[in-house]
Amino acid sequence: MALKIACLVCINLLLIFGGSSVRAQDFTVITETEHVNSGKIVGRSRTIFHAGEAYDQVPGLGEITIYQPGRQQFTIFSEARNLATTISFADIVANQREFDRQILSHVEQLERRGSRETLQKAAELKFQWQPEFDERFDAKKNELSMTSKYYSYVVETKPNLQPQIVKSYLRYADWTKQFNALLDPASIFPAPRLLVNQALRKRGAIPLSVSLKHPSKNGKNGLHLKSRHQIRWKLTDSDRAAIVSWQRFLAKDELKWITFQEFQAAVRPAGDK
Repeated sequence: MALKIACLVCINLLLIFGGSSVRAQDFTVITETEHVNSGKIVGRSRTIFHAGEAYDQVPGLGEITIYQPGRQQFTIFSEARNLATTISFADIVANQREFDRQILSHVEQLERRGSRETLQKAAELKFQWQPEFDERFDAKKNELSMTSKYYSYVVETKPNLQPQIVKSYLRYADWTKQFNALLDPASIFPAPRLLVNQALRKRGAIPLSVSLKHPSKNGKNGLHLKSRHQIRWKLTDSDRAAIVSWQRFLAKDELKWITFQEFQAAVRPAGDK
């Protein structure tokens, strides 16, 4: 199992150092996430892809996150707090590696206890860490299904795109998933979604919608989230103005640059996590 952790780290390092610098097309993705059982919208975001980078804006959060593969990092800033920080892809890999070690240790402890409950919990954690799916693709619907006992995905796909668009988007999606796992360790581990992205890569497609289901233990309604992605293939005046505004903010002399840990403590106090 330790060898498999090392292999995952090697894959991440290839993602860091193996990217090409081919000019990417500019486009914007508007995402809305619904908690299907309640019908509530639980997330909205705008992601602007421009000049090989991606600018993430979540309304109401007050932060902008910039994915910068050329610099092998994310830049995060808060205009309201006049704070900014960066975290490198290598640091994300290192944090994930340490988290994997902790999870492996926890799984081994659960298995040693040997009760039905602890064994079930250990099995689910192992799946998140090292997932295996039954993968199917409906070519008529352009629909990818990846099912398992624990988590299942149904993805409506957009096929027949330029290879560079698919490569750029899915590489962004991989790194963003790993970055978000660092922000919220209690969320689903990155590995299941990375396998979904890998399946999309094989088909040269990106997602138009992603449905995630996780059954409950008592047989009642479990987790069911659905994210819908609206793709705009040209930047609007609003998109371009936002990028100009954010770049000007980052260039300010009075902007305070701090460590990632300091930034997290400032914008996400302990009581808010």
